[in-house]
Amino acid sequence: MDTHTQTAVTLWPALRYTDAPAAIRFLTAAFGFTEALVVPGEADGAIAHAELGWPPGGG
Repeated sequence: MDTHTQTAVTLWPALRYTDAPAAIRFLTAAFGFTEALVVPGEADGAIAHAELGWPPGGG
C-alpha cells in the first residue's frame, strides 16, 4: 500500500476593478463580505489595495 501525506492548498483570488469603492460596496451588500483592509490610493477616492473577508458560514 502506497502512503503519502497531502498538504492543504491555499488559494488567494485577486480581482482588479476600475471602480474599487463601488465593487467593495457591492460585494459587502450582495454577498456579505467584510472589509478587512482598505488602503487609500494617491488619487482622491482611489483604493490602492483592499482585502475582503468571507464571513463564517458563507455569507
